[in-house]
Amino acid sequence: MTVLISSRVSQCLQVFKAVLDSFRQDRDETYGPLAEEFARLKLWTGNIGAHRNGRSSLDYRLRDASHLRDLVLRLLGDLETTLHEGMKKPNIWHNS
Repeated sequence: MTVLISSRVSQCLQVFKAVLDSFRQDRDETYGPLAEEFARLKLWTGNIGAHRNGRSSLDYRLRDASHLRDLVLRLLGDLETTLHEGMKKPNIWHNS
């Protein structure tokens, strides 16, 4: 079964939103920069079609460049892993 970039993007956006929601509840000062990064991710997904399906999707445009598609999937997977770790250890976001 092939993993779609759009599915991985959706997962990342959901986890990112959960992280931001937890920071909002704690009124953590780290919320601002994370919110900016979330906005950047949403902008990137929208501009490049990473969240779409069909012919306008990033999956479709990278259909003949499997090495790039695999790289995008790996980077999104790394982002999702980091976000999950951040939910378990909120101090990961603080610069120390």
